[in-house]
Amino acid sequence: MYRHRGQELHCGVKDILRGFYGVIKESAEYIRFVMITGITKFSHVNIFSGLNNLLDISLDPQYNALCGISESEMSEYFSEDMKMFALKNNLTPEEASREFRTHYDGYRFASEGENIYNPFSSILAFRNMKFGNYWFASGTSDHLIKELRHNHYDFDKMEGVRMSEDSLMSEPSIEKTPTALLYQAGYLTIKDFKYGAYILGFPNKEVSSSFYNLIGQ
Repeated sequence: MYRHRGQELHCGVKDILRGFYGVIKESAEYIRFVMITGITKFSHVNIFSGLNNLLDISLDPQYNALCGISESEMSEYFSEDMKMFALKNNLTPEEASREFRTHYDGYRFASEGENIYNPFSSILAFRNMKFGNYWFASGTSDHLIKELRHNHYDFDKMEGVRMSEDSLMSEPSIEKTPTALLYQAGYLTIKDFKYGAYILGFPNKEVSSSFYNLIGQ
């Protein structure tokens, strides 16, 4: 019964979004630029039939660092914050920077490109002057974890799993493609690209330690 209601909700949301995107296409003459983003993606056939002129930049290397903080940006814009953070936590600036990379860096969304920091967690860490699992605490889905347990997903296979581009960007389901769902939801990221396949893994300490603590409860 629970799963059936979830499917009904899923279909209902897609119907609403299909109408919304149809209105966008009909208003094209008044719109110069539209960017659509979210946690997971629906296939074009299912939801974007009314808006079929989209450019999908999900795995485009030139946009890899669009939604995060690069290492150069961290150095240029947060150097004073890092010094204050180091002082507050009895660390040298070099030690603080290294710990920040361990906790919040490591995201990559293309076959090539630099790793980026989680902006949400990084900024809150500077604000609170202490390390914390800020993104994970704010965005973790209890429903997702329960479903992964229910379907007996082998969590030991998360680190180093290989996926094709089609599989990685498919419309995910917990039953059929949980790894794609975990990637699209931010729990896994691209660690490498070899022989035409994306190699996934946890991006950083915040995600890996929090995730295993959660599934162990």
